[in-house]
Amino acid sequence: MSDFLAQISMNSFTHRSNDQISVSTREEWDWCVVRQLPTMRSLIVGRFLSRTEAEHCCSFMKRMYPSSFFEVMFDASLD
Repeated sequence: MSDFLAQISMNSFTHRSNDQISVSTREEWDWCVVRQLPTMRSLIVGRFLSRTEAEHCCSFMKRMYPSSFFEVMFDASLD
């Protein structure tokens, strides 16, 4: 699972702008997939540039781990 998440994360941190690939800053990774843990805690599985990317990851994670609960959230924290 960790190799898959690492690959998703690397793909999510780059985007195309004027036919050039650039690495995004942390402030642009607004969407995240969160796994809800049984102890009422949550774990961020990955961060994404767009909601669509996060939803695709979330649906994949739900198929791979049907007993776990995943959801897409907007991270509005001001680090």
